[in-house]
Amino acid sequence: LSAGHTLEDPDTIASIVSEWKEWARTAKDVGAQTRGVLSALRDKTDEDAARQASEDAHTRAGRSAGNGSLMRTGPVTLGYLDRSADELASAAGRVAQLTHWESDNVDACVLWCLAIRHAILTGELDVRAQLPWVPAERRARWEGFIDEATAIGIHPRQFESGNGWVVRAFQGALAAITGATSLRDALERAVRGGGDTDTVAAIAGSLAGAAWG
Repeated sequence: LSAGHTLEDPDTIASIVSEWKEWARTAKDVGAQTRGVLSALRDKTDEDAARQASEDAHTRAGRSAGNGSLMRTGPVTLGYLDRSADELASAAGRVAQLTHWESDNVDACVLWCLAIRHAILTGELDVRAQLPWVPAERRARWEGFIDEATAIGIHPRQFESGNGWVVRAFQGALAAITGATSLRDALERAVRGGGDTDTVAAIAGSLAGAAWG
């Protein structure tokens, strides 16, 4: 993105997939779902192949809503600060589904990226205002998740159970930020929430950094 490439370009997506595959060969910690999809690609790196492998993995398992797509989604926003929210939402979902097919991943990444964009452009933390970019039939469900994560006195530890699921990781990260006073405070709260702490803190950090600088 900093080099001027666009996520609407299939060649850019292919280069991302290729770099992910190379990274995963020696990385110490690759999520099981991400590793499975990348391994299934063999020598292919084009977007269609990645999306097909992602969908196949979802079909085989009956689910594909791990938290890996949300953990990496923050940088997507940075190429869309001077573009429309619709374009960002489309790009966020497109990148998410390269490895995580389920709609929970798309919705979480769309909400998070739009919230980051909103925080950078306005200085305000407001995830709820991004709900119009979630399909209408799923909007009330996500509004409920946001309500739970922003309730008075909430702490990320209340979402520790199952926070390998993208929704619980989303809630844990949002709870960490909602009750925090600074970037550092948000990160410490995320880690003290337990469970998949590195992923939840990475998710929280992208939005907390946008909100507090």
